[in-house]
Amino acid sequence: MDRALADCAWRTTFPEAYVENLTRNYSNHRPILLRGVSFVPAKRVRPFRFQATWLTHKFFPEVVYKSWDKGEHIVPTSLEHVQLDATIFNKEVFGDIHKRKGTLAEKLKQVQHLLETVDSTHLMMTEASLQKEYNDVLKQEEILWYQKLRENWLKLGDRNTNFFHTQTLVRRKRNKIQGLFLENGKWSTDDVILQAEAINYIKQLFEVEYSTTPNTLLVNNMPHLIEQCRDSLTTPVLKEEVKRAVFSMKSYKASGLDGFQPIFFKHFWERIGDDI
Repeated sequence: MDRALADCAWRTTFPEAYVENLTRNYSNHRPILLRGVSFVPAKRVRPFRFQATWLTHKFFPEVVYKSWDKGEHIVPTSLEHVQLDATIFNKEVFGDIHKRKGTLAEKLKQVQHLLETVDSTHLMMTEASLQKEYNDVLKQEEILWYQKLRENWLKLGDRNTNFFHTQTLVRRKRNKIQGLFLENGKWSTDDVILQAEAINYIKQLFEVEYSTTPNTLLVNNMPHLIEQCRDSLTTPVLKEEVKRAVFSMKSYKASGLDGFQPIFFKHFWERIGDDI
């Protein structure tokens, strides 16, 4: 009685829709309200996110190498250049995977239709070439959804993109905060107010309200590290040690503030490892 049911196709068509449980008045059940957010959502500036599918393009390594060198081996600066050039590369070279998939599928359909009536070596070669391109796009699409989904138990290979897409929508919906009760008890769904409330909450959570002066005797009587432990803390950090730490991370785990996942550093380690 307090649920709304929708299939995958509907969830994909209306990804911003959500259900609210309203106040119970004249019945022992809460009425449910299905909210459909504007079909044309306001455009927002999306933060940079590294796309693992770019690694499948033969020209992308060259883009990274040139961008990285612009930063003069200063890691944050180099990453900023990679962000900028990768965004341009995605727009001007790589393109939209879903659009390319649709275009290739239509071309392949036309060629195969002609082959049903015409025996042509040229058409057969064209079909083989288009089929290879189409398979490459399917692989890129698979990587795209796998990266968005970030499930440890899911393995590449099935190419069930509908499942990937639906799981991504579900995860986004589960993680999104639609509204909050303010301090005055009112319910708010305004984005500006929600952002301000979130910032204030975090500030209050970690804010220091008082200061203390440690007891001198207590500090002097604290246990000390033995000489061997102290020496280990000042041992120079080796490149191999850093590499082991980086390569021990899950490749597609959540990215940092710079938008790069561990897969980027692993893939280009031979070139950027010394700077890292």
